[in-house]
Amino acid sequence: LVFVETVHAFCWSLVKSFQPAVRQVISESPAWQEKIAAAGGTIDGHAVEYDLGFRRIRDNVVMISHDDVLTLAGALLPKEKFQKLVAARYPYILIDEYQDTDSEMMDAFKVNLFGREGGPQFGLFGDHWQQIYDKTCGHVEHPQLTAIGKGANFRSSTAVVGVLNRMRPELPQAVADENLVGSAVAFLTNTWVGDRREGGHWKGDLPADAAHTYLQAFKGYLEAEHGWDFAPANTKVLMLTHNVLAAEQGYSQIAGLFKYTDDFIKLQDDYMAFFGESVEPACQAYAARRYGDFYRLMGTAVPVPSQRAEKLSIASAIDGLIELRTTGTIGDVIDHIQG
Repeated sequence: LVFVETVHAFCWSLVKSFQPAVRQVISESPAWQEKIAAAGGTIDGHAVEYDLGFRRIRDNVVMISHDDVLTLAGALLPKEKFQKLVAARYPYILIDEYQDTDSEMMDAFKVNLFGREGGPQFGLFGDHWQQIYDKTCGHVEHPQLTAIGKGANFRSSTAVVGVLNRMRPELPQAVADENLVGSAVAFLTNTWVGDRREGGHWKGDLPADAAHTYLQAFKGYLEAEHGWDFAPANTKVLMLTHNVLAAEQGYSQIAGLFKYTDDFIKLQDDYMAFFGESVEPACQAYAARRYGDFYRLMGTAVPVPSQRAEKLSIASAIDGLIELRTTGTIGDVIDHIQG
């Protein structure tokens, strides 16, 4: 009864049954002209599919990108038949963290669906102050929208709610437990001199190495002056973006390869799926001497040996792979596996 997915999966669920219209939009898109020409100049009769988010045409199948899904939904929304389908399939559409919805997609919803007689009815949940990304809608206004404020704050202590109310008096909040006093202290990096990060969603943030230095100094101060225990069982550290998390945990190069975080976080990319679902768990199984799991995870890439020499060869190759996982590049690992 409830379809819970990303906006891309939601839009694809709407457009995928309109194959002729989808092919027409793709055929007229400047971004597709080179690939269509290479495929023979037409995609008539091709099936349009959406899976990994990469554009390609192969074997009478057109694979569209993440951006294409939103473009297609925006192009079809003005059509009355399409609007009726949306309302019939999804009478209620609830968008979490609405402020980070693609601007063009939100505009299409506003123009074609907000206040439409017969539905669907929308609910936007979020806070425009917490907009993270560029080219997203931020604050949304429309005559058919009614604001429903949230007065209770169940997450924060009295001290934190006090700071919030001074920062944002037009949105007063009340604490759930007045006995939870807590504290609110701000540590700034405003004295740092140098070029700050611009573009994307950085908004003047420090370079990664400087931010790391400040973070380590801050943690050291709390440990030395206040006896703070940063053991994972006692302290959770929230990092607001995958890029910051990647910098602190050592996979910035991977994050930098992908436009969409789902490609590596949710393993939607073929290579990332191979690493995350086969290589990594297989190496862990091998290190734990769970050889049955190891061969099952590697599949046909590593056949079960029948002779001692084969066992030694596989052992040597896997030992090398495990070492490359910590010392080599992604290319080194791929070359090693292919070899």
